[in-house]
Amino acid sequence: MSLIESHCHYTFNTKLYRSEKVTLEPLGVKEETNTDQKFEYHYTYNLNNGSSFYIRITFMCIGEPNIEKVNKLLKNIIKSIYKLTFINDQPEEETSPQRYEQIIKDSINYTSFKHLFLARYTGQKEGSFLVQVC
Repeated sequence: MSLIESHCHYTFNTKLYRSEKVTLEPLGVKEETNTDQKFEYHYTYNLNNGSSFYIRITFMCIGEPNIEKVNKLLKNIIKSIYKLTFINDQPEEETSPQRYEQIIKDSINYTSFKHLFLARYTGQKEGSFLVQVC
């Protein structure tokens, strides 16, 4: 399965902004011990409606890419945001960043429960909502 590069849901657009593999090395370990490096995969998406609305979401997967899980989460987040913030194919002007954050959290909980995998919202960093996928 390949990662979703872009997706259009009516007037709501999503594009893959960045995909990267990060190497995590343990700190303060003696040279004699054999420690394995760990890898973390980051997939960052830009979501927008073509005008005033813009959200960035980063999915973080530890150990393996988890592309199928990321795709399921992304599709459900898109669907939830569209369903809860658009009226007649037009975005609501009054939707706050806190409202988007709550929609993303609820969507993650629903999707991970429905598809039986672990995913959780971990906060924000540099303007991006962070989602950990296991």
